[in-house]
Amino acid sequence: MPAPLIQYNKANEYGSRMYSKLQALRAAKDAFLQEFGVLVQTKDGDGSQASHFTLTTTLYGTADTTVAKAFYDELNSLNAAVVGAEAAIDQAALKLG
Repeated sequence: MPAPLIQYNKANEYGSRMYSKLQALRAAKDAFLQEFGVLVQTKDGDGSQASHFTLTTTLYGTADTTVAKAFYDELNSLNAAVVGAEAAIDQAALKLG
């Protein structure tokens, strides 16, 4: 059964701002997950060593492979949080869309 829509006035100032932010949040989530998928493909190996990030260094312009590994590790941590919130973001956008 589809989630019930929650009605609110998207035409007034506050409703319009909230609607806009929810749509932007959903779009940003989707774009981040897509780009993170590209980043994952740039590592050579399981990502446990800096030497696995030569292509990442080239494509993303980090100073060296150690920085590229830190770059990847930080975004991997963020990815876990985004994936964890993905269903809630999509549900809210659907119910309030």
